[in-house]
Amino acid sequence: MARTSEYYMKCKINGVQKDFPISAINISDTLIYGLAYGASVAGAPITGTESVGLILYSQVPLNGNMNFNSTYIPGTNLSTGNLNYVNTDGDYSYGSEGMSNSNVQVTISALTATYVKGTFSGKVKEVDNGTVLTISNGEFYAKRQ
Repeated sequence: MARTSEYYMKCKINGVQKDFPISAINISDTLIYGLAYGASVAGAPITGTESVGLILYSQVPLNGNMNFNSTYIPGTNLSTGNLNYVNTDGDYSYGSEGMSNSNVQVTISALTATYVKGTFSGKVKEVDNGTVLTISNGEFYAKRQ
């Protein structure tokens, strides 16, 4: 599918290249529940239900040189990096939250007033049947909202 803007989110899911032409990010500049700063990045096609997303938490405000993983923030039930995926039919939802071996790695390499760039990888597990997918070579260039 052709991109409609310069912003994107792309990755390989079990080795299959996926390109999500719509990508946006929301960043909280204030503490969420008084515990952590947060961000969510979403990539989705123009039509259809397939999507990939990141949910990030930090004890300090987000900046252009940060790493996130599946480690929990002390005193919370928030892991610093979470991956999510919804398949093409929209009937299976996958997530890394609660997985002991998700190996989530997210890096924010640039953050400006208008965009965020970075990379991501890890494993996600289907909520109902336990199927595990590997997400690799992930990149995002997201417009800040």
